[in-house]
Amino acid sequence: MFKTSFDLILDRKTTKEDLPYVASLSFEELGKPKEVIVGKPIQCQKCGGVLTDPQSIKKDPKIGTHFVCAFCGTLNLVDPKDLPSHLTDDVDFIIGEAMEVKTTKPEVTGDNIVAVIDISGSMSGGKLEAVKRSLKETIKDLKVNAPQTKFGLIAFESQVYLINFKGGKTLSVSGDDLHSQEKVAEKFSRAKYDFLEVEKTADKWIETVSKLEPMDMTALGPGLLGGYTLLKMRGGGRLLLLTDGLANTGFGSLESPSTAGKNFYKEVAGSCKYSNIIVDVVGVREEATESRLALKTLGDLALETGGDIYYVTTQEIERAFAEIRGKGYIAREVEVKMLTPPSLKIVDVTGTAYETPKPEEPIRLGGVTEDREIYFEMQTSKEVKEEEVPIQAQIQYIDPQGRRHLRVVTKKVRKTGDEKQFTKTYNPKIAGAMRVQQAGRAAYQGKAEKVKEILGGFQKQIAAAPMAPEAGNVSNVLQRELNELVAKAKSEDEDAVKSAKKIRASGKELFK
Repeated sequence: MFKTSFDLILDRKTTKEDLPYVASLSFEELGKPKEVIVGKPIQCQKCGGVLTDPQSIKKDPKIGTHFVCAFCGTLNLVDPKDLPSHLTDDVDFIIGEAMEVKTTKPEVTGDNIVAVIDISGSMSGGKLEAVKRSLKETIKDLKVNAPQTKFGLIAFESQVYLINFKGGKTLSVSGDDLHSQEKVAEKFSRAKYDFLEVEKTADKWIETVSKLEPMDMTALGPGLLGGYTLLKMRGGGRLLLLTDGLANTGFGSLESPSTAGKNFYKEVAGSCKYSNIIVDVVGVREEATESRLALKTLGDLALETGGDIYYVTTQEIERAFAEIRGKGYIAREVEVKMLTPPSLKIVDVTGTAYETPKPEEPIRLGGVTEDREIYFEMQTSKEVKEEEVPIQAQIQYIDPQGRRHLRVVTKKVRKTGDEKQFTKTYNPKIAGAMRVQQAGRAAYQGKAEKVKEILGGFQKQIAAAPMAPEAGNVSNVLQRELNELVAKAKSEDEDAVKSAKKIRASGKELFK
């Protein structure tokens, strides 16, 4: 689950011409059985590095039992009674037991799902009907495969409605209240809502969804905030946002040249991530029509929380719903921290919503599937003095049974002055996958020249190191991705969605 593009590290400072130091972290192992240690790990009091090497433990008559942190050099005292019976370079600690037994199947994240549906006038002409058909199929699927899931529904047009399984409007928000985030949040937080298991309510929900009709304007922001508030009060879950047009009523409007609307969705994305809410966004479009959906803004909701983005026609809606239903989230509330010594600095992280790494803070990913991968690029800023350079990945997460884990994987990379040996043992696939994710991020932002710089630059580095394993194959894949991503580096929503998929491209997918 933790790999590096380099089996050796050069003893000198990194230059732009050098093959990059890249580490990949995948998550498929989180869903597989593994021997665990129940209890908190022994960590450095300064940087949080976890002790995984028993040989690091020293006994001194004056100091006592201790270890010196390999990442920051801090001396840490240890009570011998706290030492685990065995430690390895891959340790899974259970640091918190489940508060209650989860009855939801593992493939479902949490046990709460709220659908937030656009029923504005622009959803007429078959779009809302297609959404309703797919949503009813989803409810049927939940009844069979995850009957304990609790389902809720919010519909929005020029008003926002909280609808119960009987079709009644538990709450309606309109008028001036649509311009106040405080009032919308307060109303939804106080609403007495029947959030019941879908096995008891599925048939009624199907009847209720069937009766939805398109109406007026689009209060997307208030509808989204209502869904967030509802799930936050219940410990998180999944939010499914379905819309076809720009937000034009209430806060979160995207028709104004002001950045306030865009900032609102960024803030909600961050709040969802911290509140264990995974957001999937389905944008509904018509064939051969001008783009109307601001998916580059709404996309933050999915990218930050671990959800996905779709931009589909009415004929493609069921396929999007099927993908969402089939998503196997193996962990939630995932936080990642990568530790390196001062000689090796992290300069970029991809596969996440982050662009600038902050070593002092964990990277919060929300929910993850087994095919999710993130990448870290590193550089040496000076001569490497250590004979072995340690790198540690820490993954904190909650499993489907509700237990909190800390998975710690440590790798030590030997120093070398042999440039040829370094190149012969280099894995360009790992670095290539990161470069594609970086280029996908640039394409999503509409930066075609940046795409060329990222992928073209790595092609040149590979060409200068032909003895690297599979260098030719990797270069061919990069050229294919370069051609596709340059074409997608546009403002249209369809291209933005395709570019967003590349932000999370996996090495397995790229180098089949």
